[in-house]
Amino acid sequence: MSWRMLVAMIVLLVACTTPSARHDRGGQPRLVSLSPALTETLGELGALDQLVARSTFCTLPAEARSLPAVGSALTPDLEAIATLGPTRVLIDGSEGVPRESIGQIAPVSVLPWLTTAEVTGSVRTLGTITGREEAAEKLASRMEVGLAPHPVEGAPRTLLVLGTEGPAQGVWFIKPDSLHGTALVAAGGRNAVVGPVTGAPSLSVEQVIALDPDRIVMLEPRTLTADEQQAAVARWAVLTPLTAASSGQVRVVAEPDLLSTGPRILHFVETIRPAVTP
Repeated sequence: MSWRMLVAMIVLLVACTTPSARHDRGGQPRLVSLSPALTETLGELGALDQLVARSTFCTLPAEARSLPAVGSALTPDLEAIATLGPTRVLIDGSEGVPRESIGQIAPVSVLPWLTTAEVTGSVRTLGTITGREEAAEKLASRMEVGLAPHPVEGAPRTLLVLGTEGPAQGVWFIKPDSLHGTALVAAGGRNAVVGPVTGAPSLSVEQVIALDPDRIVMLEPRTLTADEQQAAVARWAVLTPLTAASSGQVRVVAEPDLLSTGPRILHFVETIRPAVTP
């Protein structure tokens, strides 16, 4: 049986067995968000009451965690979504999402979330969908200002590394053309990686040495003890050919939800500023 036939059967079953779930309460949207950034933004707009389900990865704001989790954007639980009777499903434009299958349950709104322009445009669209236009305009304007470039003279060439495991097996890094790459520049920093990056954002030890950044900042989205941070820095100290290692310019920034791509990214800008500027 094809996915199309399966979804059609699910929708028909739900429509027949739970007709009340197929209607808005007082005309209010019944939204399903399959994007952590979109869920977080709904919370910022005061529209969580319109959300009936979230993806497994949507953990902000904390209040959203009490909602049913319906899989991920790439592998959504179509039966669970249909049972909830949504009037709209929100996705962020990531590749590989089965839009056609989801669209047989409810209309799908694709809200791109890669650049500042896409983010602020999608925030305003969410404002229209939820009837929170004024709040959305304020948030979009705040993000436009907060993510604008703020170059600082003499800023070190910084490599933002994901995680604190060390360089032994290579590292994952923040691309300059990503949203967090934009946040780095907004914080006054300068990315050691220049230009658009094709393929996976990873570097071998040899490539890191060849790049030779002035500063290395490890990003860890959880709380670390002082001992854990010192151990993370020590893993880089053995790479003496690295300018950052030999000059004591390896740092750690650790905080829960540090790598959120929702409105909390403005907090990310302020959090990393001391670590990426002179």
